[in-house]
Amino acid sequence: MSWVDKIIAVEVLIALFAPVVFVPLYLTVRWYRSWEGIVIMAKQLLFAGIFLNAVLYFWVGEDYPGRDAYRLFLFTALPIAMWGMTVLLIRSRLQSWKAPADLPPSPETRPLADDHQLG
Repeated sequence: MSWVDKIIAVEVLIALFAPVVFVPLYLTVRWYRSWEGIVIMAKQLLFAGIFLNAVLYFWVGEDYPGRDAYRLFLFTALPIAMWGMTVLLIRSRLQSWKAPADLPPSPETRPLADDHQLG
């Protein structure tokens, strides 16, 4: 393994540790009440699982018990979660495009108040 491979391996482990922290924090909110929350949790759990796979690979070696089944589960569920995020985004965009035009402007598009309106 070259020095570049070692640096990249460490960087991947650092990046994949974020979901390990994210999941317990996300458990403190009501993520299970929306499809968005469920998909976000599933994706983060999968990334945490990939982190565990990498840690097991480095600590135990390439051939730990259950490795093939574990990897098959992770990498089968991963595209489902990733496409789940994509479908949710598409659905959200379609709903916003179909929204009625008579809604009041959002704070981002509302004109700024003049000094005399601030009261």
